Amino acid sequence: MQSDLDIMTENVAKLIVALAVTKSDLAMKANQADLDQTNADVSNLNTALDDTNAILDSKANLEDLASTNNDVSTLSAKLDETNALLETKATQVELANTNSDVSNLRDKLSEISGELGTKASQAELDKTNTAVSTLSGTLEETNLVLESKATQADLDSTKGDVLTLSETLTASNENLAATQLDLEAAKNDISDLKELAKTNSIDRVPESCGDLQGIGHVKSGIYSVMADKQIKNVYCDFTKASDGADFQKLIGTVDMKSTPAYFYAQKTSSYSVANTVVPFESTKTNVGGAFDTATGEFTAPAAGKYFFVFSCLSSDIPTRVNLEVNSAAVAQTYGEIFPQTLTVHATLQLSKDDKVRMFLVEGSMKEDGVKFTNFAGWLIEEDELTRLIRAYSRNISLSPSKNLPIFSGHLFFFRR
Repeated sequence: MQSDLDIMTENVAKLIVALAVTKSDLAMKANQADLDQTNADVSNLNTALDDTNAILDSKANLEDLASTNNDVSTLSAKLDETNALLETKATQVELANTNSDVSNLRDKLSEISGELGTKASQAELDKTNTAVSTLSGTLEETNLVLESKATQADLDSTKGDVLTLSETLTASNENLAATQLDLEAAKNDISDLKELAKTNSIDRVPESCGDLQGIGHVKSGIYSVMADKQIKNVYCDFTKASDGADFQKLIGTVDMKSTPAYFYAQKTSSYSVANTVVPFESTKTNVGGAFDTATGEFTAPAAGKYFFVFSCLSSDIPTRVNLEVNSAAVAQTYGEIFPQTLTVHATLQLSKDDKVRMFLVEGSMKEDGVKFTNFAGWLIEEDELTRLIRAYSRNISLSPSKNLPIFSGHLFFFRR
């Protein structure tokens, strides 16, 4: 198949050369009869070529047809040029040669037509060529795009990540919306609490449930208030009318001291040195360290109310013992000539650093190991605490950074 095509191609090439020579020779000669004959032959040749083209339009081999189409196109152009020249001139010999070549060409075309009978149609081939060309262009564009794009596996993975992220974002948006609602509710609650927590100054420490209600307390419960120079616990029922009997109920007095102070001292031997301070050899308790066994004196750690008690057994002579504050007698106990139990007790208002002691004026205190001689005392109520509370009561609402007492609604706290 390929050799026949090569032969045909070669003959066509020869024909082209011959036509070129003919064109040159015919430039100066021709007669009408020969020209008519040539025109007839050319017409027949054109008819044959049309037939061949018709056949070739429907049938062709992809490779053979491409080569043949190029040759036929070239031949057709040359024949058109020849026809134009042959309209006025030609020679018999040259025309005979041309006819012979045309005849050979016709035979070859017939052979080609027969061989191409089993080949693909031209329309299908053109369609395929167009599709292949289009596909090639598309593939080239796709390759360029894919050079910078991810693989399908990466794309699938990315799609999965995007889907997961989308679901996460959806859930987050829902949570955010819920949180926003909670935040708004919390803001409203805080606003309400701030409104409730606003302190209205009364320029003093609250003394009743009515005072507490006046500075903004609304929840019923046990509170501490200042009444009769004492801190007392009261139950405030804010659901009741403020002038009702159940609005405030006293729970009890709060024992508050900045420094606890109490002691209990004993003698272990008899003592009879008149006009001297009675010493004590031991202490059972001495919380706060205010009692000195060596000197027999108690030093008040803070101003306030204190209670003291003393007892001893006199011997067989008159015995007199004084309770002194800063060397001045404030109470006395006395016994006759026979043994007696002597006692003295007193509640005293003391200032800070006041000294309290027992002073033997005369006589003798008996001791035989039974421990008849005892001395005890303790702080009942601290005046300094009361003074501080009253002094700073009008500053209760100041910033917590200040070293001032703070009333919590239940208890007083002092920042040091």
